[in-house]
Amino acid sequence: MSADTPTTETASLTPPTADPGFTTAPTVPVDPAALPVSAGLTADPATLRPRTRWAAIIWGAVLAAIAAVALWVTVSPDRRTALADSTLSLSPAA
Repeated sequence: MSADTPTTETASLTPPTADPGFTTAPTVPVDPAALPVSAGLTADPATLRPRTRWAAIIWGAVLAAIAAVALWVTVSPDRRTALADSTLSLSPAA
């Protein structure tokens, strides 16, 4: 066996070699003046700031409140007992 032939022990350790027939893709020069200008790029710089994602903020606040209530209930044995009693006393129609 030659030194260049990978064995089962070294096959996963040898890095891949570059394909000699591989060439990079040709690049096309782009003239920025030839590109179409969208309406958003000509707007006032104050309107180009990132959007505030209000739905994510609201959902984050709701989930944080649920986690806070769950933590508040689980840290006290009395609150856990009260929650268990109220849950077990519910009827299916409630």
